[in-house]
Amino acid sequence: MNRKLLSAQLARHGKADWAQSDAAFDSIASLTRQYNTLENGKWNRIMDSQPRKLSVFNRVERRLPIDSIPAERPAAYVWNGTECTSGNPLACEGLGYEGKAAGIEKGEALTFEFDNWETDTIEIEIGLLPNHPVEGGHLRFSVSVDEADKVISYATEG
Repeated sequence: MNRKLLSAQLARHGKADWAQSDAAFDSIASLTRQYNTLENGKWNRIMDSQPRKLSVFNRVERRLPIDSIPAERPAAYVWNGTECTSGNPLACEGLGYEGKAAGIEKGEALTFEFDNWETDTIEIEIGLLPNHPVEGGHLRFSVSVDEADKVISYATEG
């Protein structure tokens, strides 16, 4: 699935061939057929290459992008979750982009400091590990910059 979707995204921008996405789609169907015929069909129909007939499991439609790929801007500051200036992160060695993800207990906070900022606007990008809420239907956390708080709440669905 990842190869199918990522290849299609690159193909939309002329950075890959659509055939790569189509080949990945075909391999999903082929692997599903292989599994379902194992042991003379003992597990036939256990696997489905298009569960619940959701459109995400279809062949990717060949169309041009709405927008171009944005140019990557260099980050002024980059931290891993364990590189906070205060707080008690639970190190998750080997997880995350650089193998230094951090877990945070409910009600706890991590602080990251940056000085000499010469603009009135900032963009914050937060990378999260896949997770499901323990209590309620949403995962929530807040980000604060100079006393301004922003609560982020999201739910895993589907």
